[in-house]
Formats: sequence, C-alpha cells, structure tokens
Amino acid sequence: MNCPYPDCTRRGLQGNEKRCPQCHRFLTACSHCRELNRAFANHCRKCGQELSRTGFDWQGFKGGPERTGFNPFDRAEGTRDLEEVLHLELDDRCKSLLSCDEHLIAVSANGRIEIIDAATRQRKAGLKTEGPITCEPCVHRGSLYLGSRNRLAAYTLGAITSATGSREPRWEVPISGTPVQALLAIADRLYTTVGYRDGRPQEIQALDGIGGAQPSRPRALITGHRLSAPAGGTEPRRRIVFLSEDSGRLTLNRIDHGDGVNPEVTTLPVPGAPRELKSFVPIAVLRNKVLAVFGDDSKLCAFDAERGAFKTMIQEDVRELALNGPTDGVLLQGGAIFFLYRNRPERLTPDDRISVPPVIVGRRSVYVGMKDGRVRWYDLNNPAVMGEEHLAQRSEEVTALISFANYVAAGGSRGTVRLFRLEGNE
Repeated sequence: MNCPYPDCTRRGLQGNEKRCPQCHRFLTACSHCRELNRAFANHCRKCGQELSRTGFDWQGFKGGPERTGFNPFDRAEGTRDLEEVLHLELDDRCKSLLSCDEHLIAVSANGRIEIIDAATRQRKAGLKTEGPITCEPCVHRGSLYLGSRNRLAAYTLGAITSATGSREPRWEVPISGTPVQALLAIADRLYTTVGYRDGRPQEIQALDGIGGAQPSRPRALITGHRLSAPAGGTEPRRRIVFLSEDSGRLTLNRIDHGDGVNPEVTTLPVPGAPRELKSFVPIAVLRNKVLAVFGDDSKLCAFDAERGAFKTMIQEDVRELALNGPTDGVLLQGGAIFFLYRNRPERLTPDDRISVPPVIVGRRSVYVGMKDGRVRWYDLNNPAVMGEEHLAQRSEEVTALISFANYVAAGGSRGTVRLFRLEGNE
C-alpha cells in the first residue's frame, strides 16, 4: 500500500500506520477495506466508504456537539509537567481553538486562521477570512464552519491545507442577523443561534446541504427571548436538543437525524422546571440527560431528553462545567472548583479567576485557564493542584483552552497560542 500523499514515494505500508514513516503526515485507515487516506478525507479513496473520525478530536465548543469538555486520552499517572512543542502568535485575540486529525486550528477574533500539524509542527495553512468572528466555529466532516456578522462560511480543510488547493471558502451564505454562541453541525445540516441588534428575539436557524457547493438558505426553526445554543450527540439517533423559555415556560426542543435526510422534530413542554434559563451558559448532553443552569442562584439542573421531564437539581452557583461521566466531572463556582466524584470543592484564591470553561483529560486531570494567563491542572481523583504554566511572559488572559489526542493547547487575549504535549500510558 502506498502513502496517499502525492509528493511522498513511500510504498509497502501495512494499513495500520497512524502516520507515514517517510513524510510523517497523518493517515486515516478505512474500516471497510483498510486503505490509507489523507488527513481531513471524508470518503475512502479506494472503496468510497465514509471514513469514521477519531474520538480524540476537538471539533467544536467544549469539544464537540455534547459540550462536555472531555478528551478521553489517558494521561500517565503522576505526571506534573507539560512539554511545550509549539508557540504561535496570531494578529488578534485568540477566539477559538479546534482540532481535526491531529491538526491544531487556531482562529483569531478578526478572522485569521492558522492550521498546524501538531506532531510535525509544520504550518499547513494561514489565511484571512471576514471578521470579526462572532460565535464559536466548528469542524465537521473535514470542513471548518465560521460565523461573522450577517454571514456564515465553510472551508474545506483538505483544500486549504494542500499546496495546490484553494484558500477560498467553499461557500458563503448571508444571514439577516449575527451568529452567536456556538455553531453545531450534524449530518448535512448546520445549526446556529442568531441574534439581532434591534432587540428582536433570538432564533435557532438551520442550513441544509452544507457538505456541497452551496447549502440551502437559512430558515428559522424557533424564536425566543431565552434560547440555549444547540447541543447533542451521535447516539442513538444523532440527536440535538436546545431549550427555549418564554413567559416563564420552558420547552425542550429535540431534533433526531436518524436517516440523515428528514430530521424529526419534537417539542416537549417541561412542567415543574425552574425559571430563568441562563442561556449564556451552554447546555451539555450526556446520553439521555440534558444539563442547564437556571435562576439568580445559578442552579445546575438535569432533564430527561426522551420525555422532556425535569429530573433533579445538582448544585447551585454553577458558572461552567465539564463532564467525563454521569456522576464525574467538575463545576466552576463563584470561588471554587467543585469535583463531582469526590463531592467536594477546591477553594480558589481571589487571584485565581478562571476565564474559560474547564477541560477534562481522561480519568486523571482537569485543566483551567485564568485571567492572569496561567494554565493550571488538577488531579481529578484527589483534588489538588498538579502544576501550572504561564501562557506568556507578560500577563495575558487565557481566552481559549482545548485538549485533543495527547495535547493541550491554550490561546490568549493578545494572540499567543501555545501547544503542549502530554505523556500518556502505554
């Protein structure tokens, strides 16, 4: 079997390589015929079957559709240091960090995009798109989706990282408002929450046919004064959910993409639910459970996504969360990090102001980014500080934090981006 990259002459590959031994670029094996394919490929170059993506990517806000902030990589026990492997400077505040096929994708607030192969540290693409970027981007089926004022755009990652590929967007679509919160793509549809400067209620809008040369025009699915960003998972029916609240009445909206062609929409009133959905705190989906924050006391509550029923109040004073299981994870509170498995908080000092959602790596570590530029990590099972790194020599607020494969990456308010490698278990 030959290396799939046309400028590499390596032959005799076995089909189980993660990277080419000669050019060191990323390889994806087809689960059907075992043929090796290039990074960001969607279909096998030999049999045409759709390629499955790794669960170690960070393809959207807080990791992906579920918004749980979890990377399953198993970091080695007892390791306390991060090894820096890349230092990058953007030309503006780091808006978002994502990853796909072990490539780091850094997006600045003014629309600068940098794509780096994390293993080889080679710069694969650098381009400028229309800014400012107004919502969290996402990666889906080898494409990068971006939102700016009155505009949505898609870039094909395989094309923009190729020496001969186009750096232009595959498509651009005008919209009447501004995309806010976070984009979500599932099947062949893109979801966005849209806000309006004139005070009109927000909308959840959807575009179909996003994998082609030109999608459908955006259409509003629901309008409301309090709308959560959509979140969802891939099992069992490639479901997404979002919450809406009007006049104190909460509704759970569910869309199932079972056949990928005709999504099934279900709207479920939630009797007995708490009031005042905190829509700026993204909801999370864990199996059939939806988690959201409500009220002046910021109660974290759980709902049954199947029946639309209110289940329980989990904890108060919740600002953000990350989960790695139904009863395990961390909650950011006003002056503490609450460890769910141990049912105990770790108090923070007045200087420990956390600025981004936490990130859980495997079953051992949780990472947080702070306003003064520190990246700190804790032992998830025995709550204690394990180590810290500074993003830059001068104080620079951490504005983006992700983990993918065996890496952690952080971006800052002045455009500094650092990539660290983690030591893993054999």
